[in-house]
Amino acid sequence: MTEGLLRQRRNLFICCILLWAMKYGGISLTKISLAGFELSFKNPEVITLSIWLAFAYFFYRYYQYFIADGMEKLQTEMNRLLEMYCSEKISLLYEKYRPRPSQGFEDNYTLNYLKSNDWVMTFSEYNSSKSKPEIITTKKVNRLFLFREFTQAYMHVIFRSTVVTDYLLPFLFAFGILYYCGKNDWQGSFINFFNFS
Repeated sequence: MTEGLLRQRRNLFICCILLWAMKYGGISLTKISLAGFELSFKNPEVITLSIWLAFAYFFYRYYQYFIADGMEKLQTEMNRLLEMYCSEKISLLYEKYRPRPSQGFEDNYTLNYLKSNDWVMTFSEYNSSKSKPEIITTKKVNRLFLFREFTQAYMHVIFRSTVVTDYLLPFLFAFGILYYCGKNDWQGSFINFFNFS
């Protein structure tokens, strides 16, 4: 995780916690201490508005850093786990459906290969009279065949890998705060900005 992404993540969490504390705790800010000076606000709602603006800015910045850095790591981890959970079952399927034992040419099946080949297995065999392997037969693989393995891989990513808490938890937290603090039942909601008197 890059330093920039960590910084945006931290700032987003701080804004979320401030908004949550203000609504849930009923906190109303009227004064701020800044560099030894105490600032009083005639219109204290400007502080809440400033926190909402900071929330929007850091949410957008975190999204940008996530696309540049986190998305690739999340996809890499997901692909690694899907291959890990699916490889044995794909190998067993290959052994079950190939027409006869391989004679000098071994097909190498992976989940990525199946996806790129439109979920079709092609069985090859080396022919001594030709320099290239010949395709013997094909077998269409139903994606539901690997449903259990896909589920295990996704559960592994969610509960046992750090990529979800590192990269996706800030989004979930921010959307939760947006829902909780954004409703118009709280004076500090961004919906009520134009109703301030």
